[in-house]
Amino acid sequence: MSENKYHVVYITDENYVMPTCVSIVSLIKNKSASIKYCVNIIADKVSEKNKNIFRELHSKDCEINIIDTDGAFYKELNSSFYQILNDGETFIKHVTASVVLKFNIQNFLKGLDTVLYLDSDIIVNQDVSDLFKIDISKNYAAVSPTPRLSKAPIFSSNKNSVGLSMDKFLIVE
Repeated sequence: MSENKYHVVYITDENYVMPTCVSIVSLIKNKSASIKYCVNIIADKVSEKNKNIFRELHSKDCEINIIDTDGAFYKELNSSFYQILNDGETFIKHVTASVVLKFNIQNFLKGLDTVLYLDSDIIVNQDVSDLFKIDISKNYAAVSPTPRLSKAPIFSSNKNSVGLSMDKFLIVE
């Protein structure tokens, strides 16, 4: 990561192009003057027309990098992990295949030590570059809990079922 250039990641599909654009615009509008972002958009089956809409957000302070996925990732997806996500819990039924891509960000962005993943349906209200200053070197990731999901039975009973110790996540509230 170069001085004052931070990598942000969004994951979207054709259905979430508009909210993703709104979130990216809010990121740009609320950044500090000296900050530059490289926005990496992992695009799952997004039309060329909509990719061009993303490209229009490119500026001297915000590079836009579109990473195409044609769905091939899902063919390689571990079926047992997919089973965990769909283990009869009704709250998880709405999960699309593109949601699972966040567990594969490191393979799409090889060579980057630190990225900030943002959900496509959030509004950024202030510069987020300070989040890159949090020392997470002893953790897999820094995450913000989602109250509805963190209390769900699938997460309370299967915390280690994907092979990750929950004590290796820095919870940022």
